[in-house]
Amino acid sequence: MQLMESMIDYLDTFARIPNYKKNSGYTGIEWLDSESGAYFSIARNPVQGDGTISRDVLGNRIMQLSVMFSSQFAFNSDIGNASYNHTFFDDLIAWIEEQNENKVFPELSEGQVPLGVFVTQTPYLFGVDPSNTKAQYSMIIQLQYKQLRKRSI
Repeated sequence: MQLMESMIDYLDTFARIPNYKKNSGYTGIEWLDSESGAYFSIARNPVQGDGTISRDVLGNRIMQLSVMFSSQFAFNSDIGNASYNHTFFDDLIAWIEEQNENKVFPELSEGQVPLGVFVTQTPYLFGVDPSNTKAQYSMIIQLQYKQLRKRSI
């Protein structure tokens, strides 16, 4: 399974992601729907080199996939609305931590062993659309995994 698809499948199990289907999933890659409501997307972030964090003496590598998780929420001056937008991310962060504690990780390809999912940048207001009725919020999430060295016989 591709890393981005694995991250989508993982994030789509978060209970607060609404039952919205686009291309048979809830979260898209590099796309936020222009309709009103909350929709979700991930985009790959650049990392140094090929994403290797470290290597061990056997040639296995600790790797990273960094993604920007974005959402589109209704936006207005109502404090309750803003609170809803922010508590979504508080709940997502708590859910990611709980998944790590329970060793529930994205399903990866053979030879890849998930180590954890981490929030590396807290959520922030990324931008507001011209109508001033929708806003994009984003946060950075990192998947760390071990890439096992292929052994030849």
